[in-house]
Amino acid sequence: MAETNDSQQQLHIAALAFPFGTHAAPLLTLLRLLATSLPPTTILSFLSTEKSNTQIFTNKVDPSGTIKAYNVWDGIPEEAVEGRVSRGNAQAGAEFFLKAVPGNFKKAMGEAETESGVKISCILSDAFLWFSGDLAAEMGVPWVAFWTAGSCALSVHMYTDEIRNTLGMPGVAETVKQTLTFIPGMSAVHIDDLPEGVHSGNLESAIAQMLHKMGLNLPRATAVVVNSFEELDPIITNDLKLKLRKALHVGPSTLSSPPLSNSDENGCLLWLEKQKPSSVAYISFGSMMTPPPKEMISVMFVGHLGELPLAGASMATSFASVTGFSLMIGMGSALDTFCGQSYGAKQYHLLGIYLQRAMFVLLLACIPLSCIWANTSQILLFFGQDPEIAAEAGSYARYLIPTIFAYAILQCHVRFLQAQNNVVPMMLSAGFTTLLHVFVCWVLVFKSGLGNKGAALANGISYWVNAILLVVYVRVSPSCKKTWTGFSTEALHDVMKFVRLAIPSAIMICLEIWSFEMMVLLSGLLPNPKLETSVLSICLNTCSVVYMIPLGLSGATSIRVSNELGAGRPQAARLAVCVVVCLVVTEGVIAGAVLILGRHVWGYCYSKEEKVVRYVGQMMILLAASHWLDGLQSVLSGTARGCGWQKIGAFANLGAYYLIGIPVGITLAFVYHIGGKGLWTGIVVALFAQASFLAIITLCTNWEKEAKKASDRVYGSIIPVEASS
Repeated sequence: MAETNDSQQQLHIAALAFPFGTHAAPLLTLLRLLATSLPPTTILSFLSTEKSNTQIFTNKVDPSGTIKAYNVWDGIPEEAVEGRVSRGNAQAGAEFFLKAVPGNFKKAMGEAETESGVKISCILSDAFLWFSGDLAAEMGVPWVAFWTAGSCALSVHMYTDEIRNTLGMPGVAETVKQTLTFIPGMSAVHIDDLPEGVHSGNLESAIAQMLHKMGLNLPRATAVVVNSFEELDPIITNDLKLKLRKALHVGPSTLSSPPLSNSDENGCLLWLEKQKPSSVAYISFGSMMTPPPKEMISVMFVGHLGELPLAGASMATSFASVTGFSLMIGMGSALDTFCGQSYGAKQYHLLGIYLQRAMFVLLLACIPLSCIWANTSQILLFFGQDPEIAAEAGSYARYLIPTIFAYAILQCHVRFLQAQNNVVPMMLSAGFTTLLHVFVCWVLVFKSGLGNKGAALANGISYWVNAILLVVYVRVSPSCKKTWTGFSTEALHDVMKFVRLAIPSAIMICLEIWSFEMMVLLSGLLPNPKLETSVLSICLNTCSVVYMIPLGLSGATSIRVSNELGAGRPQAARLAVCVVVCLVVTEGVIAGAVLILGRHVWGYCYSKEEKVVRYVGQMMILLAASHWLDGLQSVLSGTARGCGWQKIGAFANLGAYYLIGIPVGITLAFVYHIGGKGLWTGIVVALFAQASFLAIITLCTNWEKEAKKASDRVYGSIIPVEASS
């Protein structure tokens, strides 16, 4: 009799999982968290299909020893498996599974009660499994539903009937752009942003009916646990608290989850391998893995020809960056705003128009730049550079002229593809052409007798190959079918609208790049200019290498922010900024530590001269500090580009670098005779000022207002297209 009383008092929680997508793993994480605060005698049963349990459990018992897995029938008859339906077909599998509920769960719960000898005292289920409320009512136990996503999506399903009644039948043209103003906190959400099964698609499908019934039944639940932060959507959260008996926002449960093991128990790696490259993480991955600029490789080859060729190539590369490459990067970055916001607003045809317009403007700008490069030697002499270095740099720059035209085309296509989160082609083409560049450099520098001129020609060859590969991809790839609809005369209309944003974009980026390059140019005026110029150039190239990671995050930020603002999701844009800032701060600490630890050997990658290597080692500590600040400002600058704040960014960079940083660097280098270290200290000060100013602007941003501006910018560009058709 005593044993019976103990069993009646013992808790038994049954967790019912929806076994498709990523639903089961978060529920298991929540159950593990609950296990840490429940009495040790509590029985925890996890019910899902055999396939799902196999993916998230290494065996039937959780590593903690507190959770036991039970298999429920997936609903697929054997004849269907042998025929045309596979258990790997998620859509068909979900249809079969939903026909088998709730009977399959009843059977599995019976097995759990029989095996444990303890009746189930609470049902914790995925919110999708709306029938759990009926099962709990039959058993006389509480029902706690777990919503694995955010408040916004949950609210949509809670208001499904009201959405359908208010908007009428789906497919009516005038409702497509309508927003959900009648739902608290959803005034910026467009009808066509709703998931299928709410107002569009097959409303009679098993999945659509499941979601509809879920919205109707969740108010019956004892509590609804939301896997998100309460502060993200305060208006929606307050409304949900009124509609539900109890709404509990626990934040993403994985943040509180203890580390398990190095195995792929949650199926995360398996899931990632099956996904298409369309997430923010993949944007960053593609950009991070893009090889460093080909100029760096060329300079490394030339460095083994001697100190003078290295100084000349370094000076020419810096001059070309100041007068050409930085302008192309800056003007091309206007596409981050135009293409990113248009893609977010689903105005796909505008991306091709903007691409053509950008190429037209950038190629025109290349003509006067070529004339400047042809006279590099005379310009450097005019500014007092060493005659030997100026002559070497002038020769190198003349052979760089074909590169600028390829670079203009390449920049336009890179921004065009980034706006669509399509980075794999860029990664592959950049990887291929970088490997090609190493071979071409070796042949032209050492085998052909061209010396440093061969390195300059190798740049042009590699950039043209890279540009041609992306041009061909955009024209023939099905993934660009919606965004590239062919050449159009519309690209020549409203060119000044592009120019008005391209110019401040160029100024914003150029002011920053020029300040770095100015340090190299000023180093030529220091005592022992060959040593100072070589070391400062090595530091600048090293900075370019480690900057690839923040550059990827910066690109991810600008595209994600512009996409979300264009789609009318201001809070999602704000969240993206917060996440990327955390990532880049962490990256800066790790990269800085690597730079400091490797400071005594890194110089050998560029030169055999012992004095060069020692000087580089001394500079690396300053370089580590500048990289951390540079990463922070890069993602904040990406936010500015995504929002269209190029004018604000230009003023911020002007003040930080030219009113603060460069004067400090010049004073330390030439007045206090600290040399190259003084020049780079000025850069550190400038980066601190720039990051501080951009951080203040970002913190004070009204994101709803920015979303409205993005909508005006996108739909303002549609008018002439429609009028001409």
